[in-house]
Amino acid sequence: MTTSDTPSEPRTLRIAILGCGFIGTAVLSGILKASDTSNNTSTNNLKFSLSAPSQTSVDRLHHQFTSQRYRDHIDVITADNATAARDADVVIFAFQPHQLAQVFSDTMLVEILRPKLVISLLAGVSCREILDKLSPEKVKDESKAKSTAPLPRVTRAIPSIGAQINESATLLAGDTDLSAADHDLVTWLFGLVGATHEVPERLINAVTAISAATHALAVVAVDAIVDGGVVSGVSRPVAMAVATQCLRSASTVLKGGESGMTLEGLKEAMSIPRGITINALLELERGSVRSGISDAVRYAVGYAEGM
Repeated sequence: MTTSDTPSEPRTLRIAILGCGFIGTAVLSGILKASDTSNNTSTNNLKFSLSAPSQTSVDRLHHQFTSQRYRDHIDVITADNATAARDADVVIFAFQPHQLAQVFSDTMLVEILRPKLVISLLAGVSCREILDKLSPEKVKDESKAKSTAPLPRVTRAIPSIGAQINESATLLAGDTDLSAADHDLVTWLFGLVGATHEVPERLINAVTAISAATHALAVVAVDAIVDGGVVSGVSRPVAMAVATQCLRSASTVLKGGESGMTLEGLKEAMSIPRGITINALLELERGSVRSGISDAVRYAVGYAEGM
């Protein structure tokens, strides 16, 4: 299947995930879960080849994805990127950003990648940087671009940790030079693991920082809430269950579209006179929590833009 075909056609789409670490595994897990629960022939005809940088990682992928449940979807698990990418229609970069130069030092891999649709999950690495690696002579000197060989097709997607449970907030570069068919394919593929949000590539690092700061805040907040409950006599499992469910319900109410609430509406609904919630909010304000969170987000944005 070529990427000019629509995803609804019952033909095999081959996807390689290179450097399949934590985030690559999360995306793959989410797609496979979507395949389990979908009657769509498109998801049933997805085939994956995976690469990992070490034998330990290869063994982990074998252990996780070669059960009977996934056997029909996983074709290859290897330590060699070129082997994983060779027969793929789509190649997803899921290795660490600092490994970019090492990965592209494989000239055979570069030749294999040039005609394929490449989706980069690499934070802080622009599409231009990848295009420079794939076709420097064409990117740097358009007068030399007379070859009949197809130009590389590169875009970016930044999924969140929720991809593994089909709750990702995936950022898609909305201004890359993709055909309509490639764009639809990328949107469909990452739509399998959650919500997608198109943003200009120049803002992807900033919005990624917002996502990262939100996850960091959730971890710190829940941990602190649970500790506060434990010191007050509540068992840790009960405190954890209540804190995480309340976090989930609040976020669901806020993202509920027309039936949802605004932040102001939710705060007003919870803040009854002399109530527990309003007293908790005022105590948080005494600790400068709001400004601390805003400062953390600003720092994370600056860090991401400086990568």
